[in-house]
Amino acid sequence: MMRNSHIATLIAVWLGCPIASARSAPLANDPVKAETSAIRKAGGLVVRSGTALTLTLSGGGKLKYVNELDCDAGPDHCVHYFLVDFQPGEEMFILRQDFYEGGQALLIDRRTGKQTVLDALPYVSPNGTRYFVFDDDFENSTEWPMQIWRRTSTGVTLEWQSPPVLGLVADRGSNWTSDSKIKLRLHFLDPEHDGTADVVLTPSGWSLTIQKLPEARAKHPPQKR
Repeated sequence: MMRNSHIATLIAVWLGCPIASARSAPLANDPVKAETSAIRKAGGLVVRSGTALTLTLSGGGKLKYVNELDCDAGPDHCVHYFLVDFQPGEEMFILRQDFYEGGQALLIDRRTGKQTVLDALPYVSPNGTRYFVFDDDFENSTEWPMQIWRRTSTGVTLEWQSPPVLGLVADRGSNWTSDSKIKLRLHFLDPEHDGTADVVLTPSGWSLTIQKLPEARAKHPPQKR
């Protein structure tokens, strides 16, 4: 789950300031700016009217997401939705949902209206059919599953999830280098374990390989036998 302070987000919106997420988000460091661009990209399929965000589905139906901004009344009254991207080819809306603390991402299938919840904003593959998610929820930092979701003719399906990686606390930069490979730079609770990783699609499925950074290896040279 994204660790973004919703209160800080609202203050930034009220002051007209750029919004920085807790980490370098792939789609929406500034969700207000991202939404403006995404609405333009959607070409009339999305309308923002005050606190309401309305999406038009392929069959003409509507989905409405309404912000609740009474944060002083408690966490249950503090939710904010942003459209951060629209994929015309895949007919997919990507929403950021901020809570009082934390948040998540929503993939909305324009064909069916079906909603898929992701733990964090996705990194979209070059061909637009896959979504890589790196969960930045520090409360679950001993598990930190990485996920790849795939667009299918019937919706979105979970294609791969990494095993737990003990002590992994942050992704310092992910990037699809092709439709079948992701390059990551990883940060651990113990910085001496920091490293890079490759997630690669092989004939038998996705594979995760983690390597230590050269500077980390230099601090712990191999022991002579």
